[in-house]
Amino acid sequence: MKKSTLLLIGLALALAVTPCYATVVNFANFGNLTGGTADVQMLFANLTNTYEILDKQIHFDFVNVSGAPLGTQNATLHLVATSTTIGTLSGGSITQGGYSGSFSILRDSDHANLLSGTFTLGLLNGINNGTGVGFDASTALSGASVVFTSDFIAFGAGGDEAISIGNSAVAPFLHLNASSFLRAFTAGESGTFSADVVPEPISLLLLGSGLIGLGLLRRRRK
Repeated sequence: MKKSTLLLIGLALALAVTPCYATVVNFANFGNLTGGTADVQMLFANLTNTYEILDKQIHFDFVNVSGAPLGTQNATLHLVATSTTIGTLSGGSITQGGYSGSFSILRDSDHANLLSGTFTLGLLNGINNGTGVGFDASTALSGASVVFTSDFIAFGAGGDEAISIGNSAVAPFLHLNASSFLRAFTAGESGTFSADVVPEPISLLLLGSGLIGLGLLRRRRK
């Protein structure tokens, strides 16, 4: 096979790989596996709220990520976040920030790290006496941090990252107690994760090989 043919194949491979995302995209999501409504717990004690999802069975999916495991993964989610920030009620909306914590999503079959991370300045918000509440943590908030790790995908240093979890069937209804902290409640949940995702090493290798091949081909023709 001629060198020019090999170089053209290298170029085709380079063009075929998925490029690095230039914008923040949703790269993963999860949903309830058991169908229960008490996966989330909000606990109040000693002027501290704890928001937790302890060892709950979920469906987990990577999306928009080349090379990540395909199909739905059965996994276990563990998340704990705490806050000592007083909640506020404004126009019927309840907001409580200052949540810091960590989470892990481990595949049930082999305990591989599908996705884990830490976050600061997380925020819970919902409607007073409502049955839904959202939890968000994002680097878009000044001073906040979100850090993801995974056995399957990489994340760019300094890129935007975010977690968003929706809680439904909140019981009892969302409400602040006399100390302006969220009362204890339970809820169901589902969530998404967003970030600047970095191509896997094999993709980078193919891209580099193709570009080098293109350069050598042009030089040979001269």
